[in-house]
Amino acid sequence: MHTNHIKRMKWGLYTLFLIAATLFVSCGDDKIVIGEVDEFPYQSANESYALLKHQGSVNDVLNVDVRNNDARNVFVKLTKAGENDITVNLSIDPSLVSVYNKTNFTHYELFPANLVSIDNNGTVNIAKWRAESEPVAVHFTKDNTLEGNTYLLPIRANAGSNVNISAEGQVIYYVINVAKPIPSSAKSGWDGVSICYVEVNSNSPLNVGTYTLKDSGKPFFDICNIFAANLNYNAETGKPYLYFNDNVQHLLANRDKYIKPLQDKGIKVCLSILPNHGGVGLLNMTNAAAKEFAMEIKAAIDAYGLDGADFDEEWADYGNNGLPAANTTSYGRLLFEVRKLLPKPKLITVYYIGVTSAGLTNPVEGLSIGEIIDYSYYPYYNSYSTSYTAIGGLTKAQWGPYPYAFHGTNGSTVYPAISTTNINNLKNNGYGVNLMYDLRGYSETHANDANKGIMDYSDRLTIFSRILYGEDVVAGEIFLKDW
Repeated sequence: MHTNHIKRMKWGLYTLFLIAATLFVSCGDDKIVIGEVDEFPYQSANESYALLKHQGSVNDVLNVDVRNNDARNVFVKLTKAGENDITVNLSIDPSLVSVYNKTNFTHYELFPANLVSIDNNGTVNIAKWRAESEPVAVHFTKDNTLEGNTYLLPIRANAGSNVNISAEGQVIYYVINVAKPIPSSAKSGWDGVSICYVEVNSNSPLNVGTYTLKDSGKPFFDICNIFAANLNYNAETGKPYLYFNDNVQHLLANRDKYIKPLQDKGIKVCLSILPNHGGVGLLNMTNAAAKEFAMEIKAAIDAYGLDGADFDEEWADYGNNGLPAANTTSYGRLLFEVRKLLPKPKLITVYYIGVTSAGLTNPVEGLSIGEIIDYSYYPYYNSYSTSYTAIGGLTKAQWGPYPYAFHGTNGSTVYPAISTTNINNLKNNGYGVNLMYDLRGYSETHANDANKGIMDYSDRLTIFSRILYGEDVVAGEIFLKDW
C-alpha cells in the first residue's frame, strides 16, 4: 500500500483553492487571475444580470494547450431567471489584451481572430424561466506556424435583448499555448498501459519520462500519477476540499518544467487524490458534496493542464470530526460526477483499496463503474490478483493484476523480486494495466553505492519490457528533486 507522507495542514476555503489553482505558470510567467464572481449584489436586485462563464470552472481565466484543432465550452448564467427569452452576443475584444498584460505583468499577443469561431456566430439564447444557457463552443484552429508561442484571447459578452451584462461577469479569457501534437506512447507487442506512481515529496516526476525502449525510442511508461493531492475537511464550512502540499503545489505551479516535458513525450500526467485523516473520504460524501468536490477536481485539471485524476481510498479515518461512516454509494457517485465534468479522453483511474468493493459494484445513473472509469489495479504490491470483477462492468483490459513496487514497503531497502510468471500472465491473459510504484531519482539508503545513490531502474524495467514489448529499456538523464 502507499505510505502517506502528506503534511497535515489546515488550509483556506474552497474559493481560495480555486484562485490558487489558476496560478498556472505558462512560459515562465506568473499570472494574477480573477477568482469566483461574487453574485450576491445581483441576486438581490430586481432585474436579471448575465454573467459569462467557462463551463466546469468558476475562474475567469482558462489555460488551453492547443495541439490540434480544439474547442472549449462557455455558457451564460443569469442571476435571476427572466420572464422573456434572452439573447446575449459573444465577441472577441482585442482591446482587453493590453489591459490584461498591464494588470498581470504579462506580454501576451492576441490569438489570431481568424483562427477562432463561436457557435451560432456568437449568439447565445436563453429561454424564458431558465437561469442559464446551453453550452456554446469556442473553437480554436491550429496553425503550426504558431507552435511554441502563448497567446491571449478575451471573449466579451455584449447585451442582446432583455438583459443587462454585469461588469464583473462580462469577460472571460483563454491563455492559449500553441503546442506540438502529443506523440502516441503506444508500443508493439502489448496494447496495454504502464502506469507509474511517483512520491513527489521526495522525487521528481520527470524520471517517468527518462526510460525508453532501446529500439523504438518509445517511452516505457504511458501514465504518470502525481502522488498525491489531498482530500481535506474544512470544519468551518463543513465541506471537503482539494489541498496541495508545498511539493505538489510547486510541481503544478511549474508545470512547464515538470509536467509538460512528459506530455510532450506522449506520457499522460494525472493527479492522485488521497484522504488525509480528517474523517472525510471517498466513501462518505453526500451527493451535493460529491458534485462540489468534482468541480474542484475539474478546476485543478484545467488550471494545470493535467490529463486526469486518480483516486486512492486510504487514510480517511472515518468518524473523525463527527463525520459519517463509509457507505456504499458515495464513491461511485463521486466518480460519476467527475466523469460528467471530465469526459474522455481525460482519464479516471482507481487504486482499488479500502472499503471500495461495496461502493464500486452498483451502477450510477445507469452506468457501470467500468463504463465511468478507465483503469483500476490491485493495490497490494508484488502480488497477483484477478479480482477485477469486484468492480461493476470492469473488463480485463482495464485491470492491473500485478502491481510492482520498486522498493520494499514499510521502510524495507530490499529490492522486491520480479515474477516473470506474473508478467507473462498479465500479458497473455488479456490484462491491460502494468502498475508500478515509487520510482525514485535518488535513495539515501543506497547513497554509498558505486552510483552514489542515483537510482537507475533500466535493468528491472527491461525484465518487464522484454516480455511486454520485446525490447530492452535504456535510461536517459536521472532527475533529482531540485526544489
